Amino acid sequence: MDNADHIARKAGFGFSLSKDPITEKEWITTNQNYIQNYRKYVSDNRFNVVDKILKDQFEDEHYRRLSGMVKSESGSIAYAQIYLDRHLKARDQGDVDKSNQIWDQFVDTSPISLAALRRADFALNTNYDFLNRLWFFWINHFATGRENAAGPYIPQYQETLRKNMFGKFSDLVYKSITHASMIRYLDNQRSAGPNSEAVKKGWTKDGTNENLARELMELYTLTPARGYTQEDVNGMTNILTGWQIKHWDGVFKVEFEHTRHEPRTQKVLGKKYGGSGKNSKNKLKRVVKDLCKDPFTANHIAFKLCQHFIKDVPNDKDVKELAKIYTKTGGDLKAIYKGLLKVIARSTTQDKKFLNPELWLYQAYRTFDSPLITRIEKSTWKLDMKSNASVLSELGHLHGWSIQPNGFPDTEEGWVSNEYMSRRIRLSTYMGGRLSKFKSDILSRIRDNGVDPKHLERLGFTPGRSMLITQLDDQYTQIAAVLCSPEFMRV
Repeated sequence: MDNADHIARKAGFGFSLSKDPITEKEWITTNQNYIQNYRKYVSDNRFNVVDKILKDQFEDEHYRRLSGMVKSESGSIAYAQIYLDRHLKARDQGDVDKSNQIWDQFVDTSPISLAALRRADFALNTNYDFLNRLWFFWINHFATGRENAAGPYIPQYQETLRKNMFGKFSDLVYKSITHASMIRYLDNQRSAGPNSEAVKKGWTKDGTNENLARELMELYTLTPARGYTQEDVNGMTNILTGWQIKHWDGVFKVEFEHTRHEPRTQKVLGKKYGGSGKNSKNKLKRVVKDLCKDPFTANHIAFKLCQHFIKDVPNDKDVKELAKIYTKTGGDLKAIYKGLLKVIARSTTQDKKFLNPELWLYQAYRTFDSPLITRIEKSTWKLDMKSNASVLSELGHLHGWSIQPNGFPDTEEGWVSNEYMSRRIRLSTYMGGRLSKFKSDILSRIRDNGVDPKHLERLGFTPGRSMLITQLDDQYTQIAAVLCSPEFMRV
């Protein structure tokens, strides 16, 4: 396999067989420049694509609300409240079918489907391969889901991560945990300190909820290897009290409500965090910065990046190199990304990484020049090859549907069960037939002559495997065999 083709598959979304290979130097230089000039990527929000698709598929009111849900956090909060209110109103009026329909379509299904469509659009229709792969990484690192009616916040939450992944890691953490998606998903909305004014005066019966505090320390920063205690989790929990989603009096935003905050000085990892009244809000930013300065956090992020891009058990040398950059720069993500590119570039074709289903799907589309599929699901998850979210759901890898806050697996072991592999085989068969109907140079050639052995060589196929595939009876089966081969699934 040409080295540039290798890194394009390992750190991007692969390459089109209809295009000539580029040099490794060109690929790396291009993506280094994208990191350096990240503001252009951030500003390219592609909302115009979303608006066109929504306008074609939804009535005017729903189109406008779905569009607003993606573009701003306040829009997503307003959207969620409008449809939750309609759902509850229909339920209270005894119209169970209407209540369920509102929930299924506007709370549970369409937002997650829209988020999946946006990821596919960025992956297939922009040139920012490495940056988009980093975005996907952070989406899974800071995973949220549809539980606790958090689905409507997911598209805008993912956009927030995309826009804020080029500064300090501590800033990205802060943006993530104070977003409506995270607050709703991990139920910080109802967390109130036992000595807060709101509890003391009987304004609320809410107590503390440690979900967000625990995941902040366990998953997003330190990991349990740091040796923190339940007392540290309690301190972090109290610091997070008062952070909630406001959706009344015409205000739709996340805010710090000091009357719900535990007023006492809190202690986390031996350090005290004080503040009273509205100034208590600053405790969170201070503790997040301290968590992100910790060497355990540096090692955790370095390990996860190497694991995601290179191989399941990364080399200690690579992890230490990234952790050193993290520590030296105070968690500057641009510097870490540049260092990661160098580490990926020196990896060899022996450093195999099994593609998770979403990456595998987009590489399949890119390889054969498949156009973006744009149908947005409304009320059912029956397999629909015209809906990106439906296909991802079938593959078991639809963001928003991860079972736990730690997101989806990032190792081969999590994706090679009989069930998951049978789904890929089934999808590959469908895709073989579907792709063969599209008009593109590469697919036209395959229809006329079958899969070209030279193309299989570019994908790293052995001569023996290439011969087996080219001897298959029809182009549908050949394409399916390519997609299900070890060479295509491991990069």
